[in-house]
Amino acid sequence: MMLEAAIPVHTGEKTWEMPLIARRDVAFAMGLYLLSRLVIALGSGIYLWIHHLPLASLPYIALDWTMVHDDSGWYHFIAGAGYIRQDTPFFPLFPMAMVAVHGVFGLSLTTSGLLIANASEILSFILLFRLFREYSQDDRVARMGVWLYALYPFAVFLPSLYPESLFVVLLVGCLLAVRARRYIFAAGLGFVAVLTRNEGGILAIPILAELWRERRETGTWNKRGWVTLASLPLALGSYMVYLWTRFGSPFLFTTEERLWGRHFAWPFVTLVNGFTSLPWLWAHNGLYGHIYYSLEAAFALLAVSSLVVMWKRVPRSWFWFSVIWVAVPLSDPATGMLSIVGGPRPVVDYFFSLGRLIIPMFPMFLVWGQILARRGVAARLTVYLSGTVLCGVSVLIAGHVFLA
Repeated sequence: MMLEAAIPVHTGEKTWEMPLIARRDVAFAMGLYLLSRLVIALGSGIYLWIHHLPLASLPYIALDWTMVHDDSGWYHFIAGAGYIRQDTPFFPLFPMAMVAVHGVFGLSLTTSGLLIANASEILSFILLFRLFREYSQDDRVARMGVWLYALYPFAVFLPSLYPESLFVVLLVGCLLAVRARRYIFAAGLGFVAVLTRNEGGILAIPILAELWRERRETGTWNKRGWVTLASLPLALGSYMVYLWTRFGSPFLFTTEERLWGRHFAWPFVTLVNGFTSLPWLWAHNGLYGHIYYSLEAAFALLAVSSLVVMWKRVPRSWFWFSVIWVAVPLSDPATGMLSIVGGPRPVVDYFFSLGRLIIPMFPMFLVWGQILARRGVAARLTVYLSGTVLCGVSVLIAGHVFLA
């Protein structure tokens, strides 16, 4: 069965094919979405049971506490009141999209953001399946990769009031457009991807690789491809110009991260210090602290081990894309003075938010999909384990005791 159908579109000069979304892709994505939502809701139910709360509270806990938390408040504030200096690390596209949906449909800003996030999550399943299948030429590998993405323990952030799922859609959509050599469309997606999160600029690596591949095939550089590449710094530059004119500092989105205790460190230094500090952190924290720091360390280990196994399994540009993706949060640990909430206090959190920040690192899910696709028992155990940890993270998110 073909993955997708296509219809001819006449442009006056030539005829090209516009891909359509196959019904089975939609069914697969909807099934995964409902399953992930069920796992997250189960986590909310466990939270109710632990704290002896009435079952009638489940819809509120499942739809509010586990979907609107932590940084959600910053995006809501930006959408409602605009920027102040402290929230400039949060890039503008997601709150702008919230305002747009609010204006068109009359929904609240919170509901608008959740609608965007949940619709984007479903679309991200479809696009990732297409990208994985295009590369691997294997439905089983593609499906396994998307299963791992959907039940990734920090996938609780995909339907939340966060830009994670929207960002994945824009990243993968841009890459698919570049691989199809639809460079102007890719430029638009790349532009808004960078305006969603500044890590979108790392797309330059796979885009350059595709341009080089086309040059080797045709003998000439495609000028439209350079438009796609230029869209990335143009997007970042436009936000920096706004910060310069509004606040007098184009780099405010980086300097204000100090309020979360973040500062520059070499990635390998962060890794060494992060793992060697675990005994001290466990000794000075209670049960939730043990769980929190253990999870963070586990996903730092997952990120690094994924880089090792993907060296010979993915395109070289995807490997270096992933290396930089992991290096960025590792070079910005939270080991200074946390002053964004309450009075200043020291914080020691070397892998702060790493589990969430590597969600868009799609080669990680592809490479583990390749490894597990034909290992039936190991694949099932991995999916069950990942779903179980996702449920556990949802319990912590519902209790507002897990910051990411």
